Amino acid sequence: MSSGRTEKQSGCDGPRPGPQRPGSPCDGTVASGGAAPRGLASLTGFLSALPGGRRLRQFVGFCLVGASGVLVDSIVLHVLVWWAGWGVGPSKILAAEAALLSNFFLNETWTFRGALSASEPKTWFGPRLLKFQAICSAGIVLAVLLIRLFYGRLGLQLYLANILAIVIVTAWNFILNVLCTWSPGPAHGHARPSPRP
Repeated sequence: MSSGRTEKQSGCDGPRPGPQRPGSPCDGTVASGGAAPRGLASLTGFLSALPGGRRLRQFVGFCLVGASGVLVDSIVLHVLVWWAGWGVGPSKILAAEAALLSNFFLNETWTFRGALSASEPKTWFGPRLLKFQAICSAGIVLAVLLIRLFYGRLGLQLYLANILAIVIVTAWNFILNVLCTWSPGPAHGHARPSPRP
């Protein structure tokens, strides 16, 4: 007798007036094949629903990606300084560069997914990678100056000096990448030209 039943377990009897909150049973995004963990999807949906939530969600995602970069950065820095015997400056440059590529692809595929206009497909990431590299390279120079100040001049412990430098440079990187790298609209303008018929 189950063939005559109508599936209404989700509570959606039809279209409802007003926008549906992301992640609600009626917004069409729940049964998406499990692209993201449920808790993470709920967090991003909640942040997006707040005033200015889209930018807040991006910032939280950017920081989470940056946290993974901190791990990469710190491991490489430790290996180069304490095992290889390199100087702090060159070691910091290579450690930050190793984290940079990891951070870009995580931001590209998750943090800023859907942030661009249709005029620049997500598959064409070359110009964005160059912008991200330029902005973050300037951030690396800033980080080297900061770590030399905190570690060399102020005498802070190496890892604490490194984390303080990362926190400051994270703000720099997020603001400039939002404005320049993943900014939607015609000003972004690096789309591949459409072939003539």
